[in-house]
Amino acid sequence: MRITPLDIKKQQFKRTVRGYDRDEVNTFLEMVAEELEALLHERNRQSDEIIRLRTQLQDYQDVEHTLKHALKSTQETALQSLENSRREAEMIVRDAELEAEKIIRDAKVKLAELKNELMVVKAQKGSFARRLRHLLESQLELIGVLELDDLGFGEMDAPATANRPAGDTAPAKSAPAGGQPASPEAARRAPVRPVAGPAKEFRPVTEAATAATRTTIDKKETRISDFIT
Repeated sequence: MRITPLDIKKQQFKRTVRGYDRDEVNTFLEMVAEELEALLHERNRQSDEIIRLRTQLQDYQDVEHTLKHALKSTQETALQSLENSRREAEMIVRDAELEAEKIIRDAKVKLAELKNELMVVKAQKGSFARRLRHLLESQLELIGVLELDDLGFGEMDAPATANRPAGDTAPAKSAPAGGQPASPEAARRAPVRPVAGPAKEFRPVTEAATAATRTTIDKKETRISDFIT
């Protein structure tokens, strides 16, 4: 049974002949009731404070749980981002290595093609130079032959004209027997002899002239070779 301050104040005692002083008992009961009321009030206050603190503690616990969850999520996100960055970096490095290998491989193929083209060009240059040299030598030989032919033709015509007196012309062809003039048909069929002109000047082909001609041709060939290079 719980006793309240009001119960203490209303409490009545039986009177006896040799009992306590009534005023003292009432005064004491009044003091006990007031003290009990103060204790009850303090208990209620403390209970309210406990409830408030428990509520605050629960709030703090909720915040702590939220922070822990956020921290865990942040850590997981950071780890995931780190892993993704690592994988992306590995992919970038791998792609860069593959691209570098492809570039090197293509460069080697291109270099081999250029070397082959250079060899072909060099071979073509050598072949062209040989053909050109052969052509120039052939032309040089042809020039020498033509010069020799000109010299031979001049030597053959020179005696015939040198031994003929000045103003002398070739004797006229005798008329046919019977004193009849030649018919027009016979005149057309008769060969016409060219009148020998003055003898060409004899210019012997010396070795110096031939050497000079060859030197000129070699210089031209050298310029052509430089152009080909």
